[in-house]
Amino acid sequence: MGFQIKNIVAELARKNITRQSLAKKIKISSNSLSKKLNGIVDFKVSELEKIAKVLDVPITIFFE
Repeated sequence: MGFQIKNIVAELARKNITRQSLAKKIKISSNSLSKKLNGIVDFKVSELEKIAKVLDVPITIFFE
């Protein structure tokens, strides 16, 4: 099992949170978030921790 970007995207949809809103909440640009969600740039662990907090899910969900 490796890191699964699709799990972030799925949780965003379930929670009705836009990518732009998520970017603001984790304090990165929308462009940066887009590159990360498209697999062009890797997420930092600290960013994944912030995303998990915003989505109210355990960080491990991103690795299932």
